[in-house]
Amino acid sequence: MGSTTGAGLAQTDPGPPSAIQKFVDAAKPGPDRYGKKVTVLVGSLPTGQTVQWLSPAIKKIFDIDVEVVRVPIGQLSQAIINDVTTGGNYDVLLFPPRMLGDLVADGHLVNLDAYAKKWDPQLNDVFPAYRELYNYLNGGLYTLTMDGDRLELYYRADLFDNAAEKAAFKAKYNYDLAPPKTWQEYLDVAAFFTRPAGATLAGDTLAQPFFGMSEFTRAPDVADWWLNRFAAFGGTYFDENFKPALNTEAGVKATENLKASLAFGPTGILNFGYPESYDAFIQGRTAMVIQWSDVAKGAENPQASKIVGKVGYAQVPGAAIGGGAIRHRSVLAYSRVFGISAKSKVPEAAYRVIQFLHSPEVSNLYVTGFGGIDAFRLSHYADPANWVAQWPKLPAYIANTKASIENGYPELTIPGAVRYQEALGQQIARALAGETSVKDALAETERQWNIITDELDPKLQAGFWQDQIKVWKRIGLAP
Repeated sequence: MGSTTGAGLAQTDPGPPSAIQKFVDAAKPGPDRYGKKVTVLVGSLPTGQTVQWLSPAIKKIFDIDVEVVRVPIGQLSQAIINDVTTGGNYDVLLFPPRMLGDLVADGHLVNLDAYAKKWDPQLNDVFPAYRELYNYLNGGLYTLTMDGDRLELYYRADLFDNAAEKAAFKAKYNYDLAPPKTWQEYLDVAAFFTRPAGATLAGDTLAQPFFGMSEFTRAPDVADWWLNRFAAFGGTYFDENFKPALNTEAGVKATENLKASLAFGPTGILNFGYPESYDAFIQGRTAMVIQWSDVAKGAENPQASKIVGKVGYAQVPGAAIGGGAIRHRSVLAYSRVFGISAKSKVPEAAYRVIQFLHSPEVSNLYVTGFGGIDAFRLSHYADPANWVAQWPKLPAYIANTKASIENGYPELTIPGAVRYQEALGQQIARALAGETSVKDALAETERQWNIITDELDPKLQAGFWQDQIKVWKRIGLAP
C-alpha cells in the first residue's frame, strides 16, 4: 500500500527492481502501434514509481509515450477533481476506489466495457471483492486494479514462541500466549508486551522501551482501523433505511477498544500514519502491528528491517459470535485503481496502457516483490515460487492474506464516500485524543453524514447503497 493522506514516503526513486528491468529490456514491438502520448496522474507512492519504471516497455510494445505526473498523496483527490471538472490534462487517473462513486455519478470516467470485450483484462482472475466492488459500479466497468489492499495483524513470532514469555503470560492471564483472536485478547497481549527500558524481554535487558502494538491513528484514515473493530462487532455503515448506523453498540465498542489499545503504543501513537507505524514494527520496537500486507514483505527485506525471519501472520482480531465462532473482518482499506478520464482524447491508447499494467504477467512483477503494492489476482497467489521476493514463511503469508480478503470488509464506493470517510476519521481521532466523548463523536459523525446525504440526494444515495449491499451479499461479504 504505502502511505495515505497526511503522510508521504521519501521521494527518491531507487530505480526499477531487477525483475522489472529484465522485463523492460526483453520487451518487443507488438502488433498494435499507436504513436500516441498518454498522461497518467498518480500519487507520490510506489505505485507511481512502478508506472514510471514500466513506461519504457509500453513504448516498445505499443509505441505509446507515457508521461507520469506525481503529486503529493494528500493532494491527489483534489488534483483529480480539479482536472476532471476544469482541466483535462490527464488521460489516466490512479486513485483509491472510495472516489469511484463520485467520479462515475458525475460522468468523469470512461465506461470500459467495450474496450474490455476487445482486449480482455482477465477480470475472472481478480479477487471478487476487488473486481465487483472496486472495478464495477451499477453494473458498468470503470476501473482496473493496480493495488489490492487489506489490513492484517503481524506479530513477533520469536517473542510469542519464547518459553519464558509464554509461561509469564499464562500465569498472568490464565490462557496461552498466541496471536490474539479477539479484540479483548489484543488488549491483553499488547499490555503484556509493553515494558520500560531496563525490563527483560525474552531473556534480554531492554535498552529502550518496548511496546505492545502499533496502528494507524492519524485522521482521516484511522477510520479504517476503527472499521476493523466496528465490522467485527457486527456494525454496518447504514441501516436498511439508509440512516447512519455508527452510534450503536458496535460503534461504541469499536471506539473504546481502539482508544484502550493506544495505552500500549509507542510515544506519539496518537499521530501515527503509515511510515511511523511501519517503522515502529520493522525496527523492532513493537510486538504487534495492524497494517497493510506490504508491511510483512518489508519486514523480510534485510536492507530495511531489523526483524527478518521473526514475523508471524494472523487475521485482524475479531469478536465472538457464539458457539466458539469468531467474526474477523479485515478492512479492504484504500487500494488503487486505474480509470480513464472522460476528457481524454486518446481513450483507446489509455486503455491499452492500463490493461497492460493490470495484466497477470506484468502485475506479478510489482506485487510479489518487497515493495508497497499488494496482490489482487488469484494467480498472484497460485505458486509462491513465482514471487519475486522469497522468504521461508512466504506460504504462510500467502495463506493469511488470502483469508484476509475472504474476510474482507469493503470501504464505501458510493457517491460521497470520501466525505463520509473523512467525517468519520476526524471524529474518531477526536475521541482518541480525548477531545470529545465516544458517544458524542459517533453522534457528530452521524449528523455530518446526514448532511452529506441531504446535499447529494437521499433517494439516489439510498439506491446506490442498496446496490452496494446486493453486491456484498452476492460475493459473500455482507455485514
